[in-house]
Amino acid sequence: MNMYPHFVVFLQRDLVEDIKIVLHVMVLFLPLPMFFALSEQYGSRWTLQAEKMDGSLGPMGNIKPDQMQVTTALLILIFIPTFKGIVYPLLAKCNLLVKPLQRMGAGMFLVGASFLIAGLIELRLERTPITAPPVGKADLRIIHTSPCDLKVQGENNYNVTLSFAQTSGYQRLDAGSQDLTLVCAGYPDINTTVNLKSQSKLTVAVRVQNGELKDIQFYDAERRPKQAVSQVRLLLFMFDGALGNDANIILEGPHKYTILRVAGTSDTNLISMVPGSYRVLVAHNDSSYERVPQELVVKTGGVYTTILMLNNTQARLATFQDVSPYQMSMLWQIPQYVVLTAGAVLFCVTVLEFSFTQAPESMKSVMQAIWLLSSGFGNLITFTVADLRLFASRSSEFFFFAGLMGVVDIIFIILAVRYKYVTPRSGRDDELALVAGTAINARDDEFGSGISP
Repeated sequence: MNMYPHFVVFLQRDLVEDIKIVLHVMVLFLPLPMFFALSEQYGSRWTLQAEKMDGSLGPMGNIKPDQMQVTTALLILIFIPTFKGIVYPLLAKCNLLVKPLQRMGAGMFLVGASFLIAGLIELRLERTPITAPPVGKADLRIIHTSPCDLKVQGENNYNVTLSFAQTSGYQRLDAGSQDLTLVCAGYPDINTTVNLKSQSKLTVAVRVQNGELKDIQFYDAERRPKQAVSQVRLLLFMFDGALGNDANIILEGPHKYTILRVAGTSDTNLISMVPGSYRVLVAHNDSSYERVPQELVVKTGGVYTTILMLNNTQARLATFQDVSPYQMSMLWQIPQYVVLTAGAVLFCVTVLEFSFTQAPESMKSVMQAIWLLSSGFGNLITFTVADLRLFASRSSEFFFFAGLMGVVDIIFIILAVRYKYVTPRSGRDDELALVAGTAINARDDEFGSGISP
């Protein structure tokens, strides 16, 4: 009886050949981790970039930073049939991107180009920072809510004249204490002292209370909020004992905010709000609500001081900007999403098709495992670069990834030029080998195999 049947020898020989083919294909998978390192950042670094952009869509509302990721899914659904039915046939007529490896190289180039676009956008965002006053200086702002023309006089020829519901804007002065004289026709003049801290921004809000001028002083925010929200400080000025000198305020818009029992002539802390337009409702003593004619409009990254002035007959809202919101629209990210998705369709779909046609049937699961492992290594590259904080700015990081992808693409092209396409053995070949081995075994059993028992 034979110890090693011939069909086992055939299968072992085929297994060795299959492994050789897989190793031949795996060489081309070396750039895969870098591709994943870039292509999957739309859900992380690109979302962080979107948090510094304006998501306003006008009357259609606002888009949130993480909602931009939907662009990729929509573009994939559009691009896959478009490339298959239109782009590839047109390019084939020009003898372009005919072979799978050519498409993969073009896909990697587009992915790198998308990060070049992202880096240019990031540069634009970095050039519009919020700068605090220099050392030894401070910014002073006057907001006037009294029913008269207000004149403010201070040291070093500081002189401001304001009408009702107007602001002087921030004016840069020397840090330190400064005496101000507030003059308003029909009311006694008052003197007040402001303490201008170095590198700070101070607001003085002037109002009338009990027939006299009064002021409220508070330091303003010096930078934008870290998240993609707006921040609002609400000041409530009540005249003539309106609503019993306290009120409930409701802000209705993209989100609903209720501010309970706000005392007259008081201010709230900064409230983080979802950007958008808000209706302002004021509660009356009979539990009904009055809508303020003016709406509160806040944008992403902006910090605002809002003054709600109430009396027994009417309400008025005045909003003043402390920190400017982000100006660049989030829609400017669409080009980089388009280029990234086009590159992903060129690369991902082609590399899967390529690996499954070049790999033997017995090794297709191995190729899938290598694909998933490459994705993990790509995420590890992204995490390492982000965690080590190798770059002072995110734009430099984007340009680094774009350049690195260019280098990897060149290496891939060199490997692709040297690659020779193979025709893997099919499952039908395994069946024939098994039948042949069985036949040889039957012959050997009858005539002797020549192999020692």
